[in-house]
Amino acid sequence: MNLNLVTLLVIGCVSLFTLARGERAPASIMEQTVQGMIDRLTPNLQDKIIISIPEVKEPDFFEISQPEDGKIKIEASDGVAAASGYHYYLREYLHAAIGWIEFNLDNARKVDTLPKLAQTIRKDRFKKWTYYMNQTVASYTTPWWTWKDWEKHIDFMATRGINMPLMFVGQEYIWAKTFMEFKMTLDDLKPFFAGPAFLAWQRMGNIRGWGGPLTVEWMTDQLKLGRQVYDRMRAFGMKPVLPAFAGHVPARFEEVWNPDDITRSDSVLSQFFPESQCCVRFLEPTSPLFTQIGESFIRNLIKYYGPTDHLYNGDLYNEMIPASNDPNYLARVSNLMMDSMMAADPDAIWVLQGWTFYFGKEFWGQKEIAAHLD
Repeated sequence: MNLNLVTLLVIGCVSLFTLARGERAPASIMEQTVQGMIDRLTPNLQDKIIISIPEVKEPDFFEISQPEDGKIKIEASDGVAAASGYHYYLREYLHAAIGWIEFNLDNARKVDTLPKLAQTIRKDRFKKWTYYMNQTVASYTTPWWTWKDWEKHIDFMATRGINMPLMFVGQEYIWAKTFMEFKMTLDDLKPFFAGPAFLAWQRMGNIRGWGGPLTVEWMTDQLKLGRQVYDRMRAFGMKPVLPAFAGHVPARFEEVWNPDDITRSDSVLSQFFPESQCCVRFLEPTSPLFTQIGESFIRNLIKYYGPTDHLYNGDLYNEMIPASNDPNYLARVSNLMMDSMMAADPDAIWVLQGWTFYFGKEFWGQKEIAAHLD
């Protein structure tokens, strides 16, 4: 199947609501989203629990009250706070709970008359952001998930107050479109993309091609699924963290462009794989091509996923060691990484994960970390 033809198929996957970048979902959408979750999980309570979210955003809170009609009213600052209030009520008053895997809701589903609240309950969020997941979840846990799995897990996230989840579903289609803008073909990408169960380490630049290749049909289906996941997260009021370009390119890229600033990734996994499936080409941020690819990728993210919340994850040295410990070099590459994101999104925020520094703690001393984050 031709990738340009597939574009026509996925363009039709539009968002249920349109936002400018960085804007939260309308209060009415968040209310509908939380009410929809209540209907799915405890259908007997769908008319007994009322969700109210003010249009003017207040500091994060939820408030549970019981008007004279006996219903439960949950007023909250956004959809995540409202979902948290719902779970609080389930746990404290209906002896039910929503877990990471199991939803223990039998008691709540048997309720006919809601118990009386002694008083109104208000809880204020004490931390603005609750970040969730890392890159390897995409292979350890979710590679074969369908929308049914993701819908359930997003419900879990919302009820646990998670408002900044990593959202990596469907990115291979966007990588393919981006690399094709730089003279790559689908055949060039076959030995680059790993199979679904190994994508986490390929995205990190540790391996290439292992368990692949990916089909265009699979990438297209994942893009459609990614749009569903992304839209539902934002409909709750979450701010998903999307991927960014971190320098990893197909081997064919080196042959076509012959850039000066390209090396082989120094991954601890290299010793376990043949040369054809390790030693990923790493385009240094010092190359002008790095900024061009990074900008193009984020523009394509926006094209296919819609407006973003300016949050992008791209770890340059995940389980790898930089080419130099010179503080000037470490500072320069991080600044260039920011430049590549801001070229497409001037309000971009770079989200790094601390695993890089812990895994490579023999390299990353206080001086090196300070230079890289300056």
